[in-house]
Amino acid sequence: MKKTIRLMPYSIYEAPALEEWFSAQSEKGLFLDSANWIFAVFSKGEPRKITYHLEVITGQDAIPSAELLESYSAFGWEYLSCMSGLYHIFANVTEKPAELHTDPIVQSLAFEKIEK
Repeated sequence: MKKTIRLMPYSIYEAPALEEWFSAQSEKGLFLDSANWIFAVFSKGEPRKITYHLEVITGQDAIPSAELLESYSAFGWEYLSCMSGLYHIFANVTEKPAELHTDPIVQSLAFEKIEK
């Protein structure tokens, strides 16, 4: 599969904007493989809708726990990679993926960690 590299159009701290941008790229046939502070690496393919989720890393490990992977997998989310030690990147190809965080207050606590 051919690869392409794109400059990130948003700050790494703008997770919702990055998630939307990654998803928009999938509709152009670019599928996220990995990303860092500046660049995103995509594989080229047939356009299709993929929803991406950036999960804040709360522990010391750059690898998600087996429990996290299992619970996300149950809702159709596939782990892609770690993004600059700040996020775990997940992708979902279902039409309307399940919302992973139902309590915005709890989720905001995780984002506060990376803002400091």
